[in-house]
This record gives sequence, structure tokens and C-alpha cells, in this order.
Amino acid sequence: MANYLRYHCDKHINPRVINGLKRYSIDVTSAIDADLLQQPDESHLAYAVRHKRVLVTHDSDFTVYEGGQHCGICYCHQSDMSIGQLIEYLRLFSTTTNPDLIAGRVEYMRPL
Repeated sequence: MANYLRYHCDKHINPRVINGLKRYSIDVTSAIDADLLQQPDESHLAYAVRHKRVLVTHDSDFTVYEGGQHCGICYCHQSDMSIGQLIEYLRLFSTTTNPDLIAGRVEYMRPL
């Protein structure tokens, strides 16, 4: 696995978050990039696994995958963080987290 985090944002993540992460040169894909906009949750997780990406979501359905075979899931309830807070959290998380430590885990994001 790479020594930095790469993200895949599912269909629930605001495109402004994705654009904000890209401004920081963070490797991130969106549901639109992956042609998954109308696809079920499992398709997003399969894409993230196949491309070795941490899945970013506001969808609590993904929390059941704790301990699963994936590169990690970053979850927060949509009302818990502003767009700016979410960008900053993911930016810091990508630079301070070893990919091996997030693999198989669900990270419950909260405002910094």
C-alpha cells in the first residue's frame, strides 16, 4: 500500500469538498469521476478497494464495514462538520495517518 492516503468520496460528499482537497494536491476521486453517481454503496466500496482508496462518506450505512477488507472509511454525519472543516480534517488526516493503520477501520470524523 502507498505511504499516503488517497480518497474516494461517495455520492453524498459535496463537490466543494473534493475541489478543496484537490487544491491541496490531495489524490481524491468523486462518484462522478468513477461513474458511480447512481450506484449502490457496495459499488463505491468496491471501487475504493480496487483503487486502494479510503472511502469518505456521510452515509452511516458504511459504519457496518468496521473490520472489513478495505483501505479505510472516513465517516461523519453531514451536519457535524462544515465543508471547510471537512476539507481541513481530511487534509490533516491524509498527512498524519499511516495507510496501514486505517485499513479495515472506520474513522468517525468530528470537528477539530
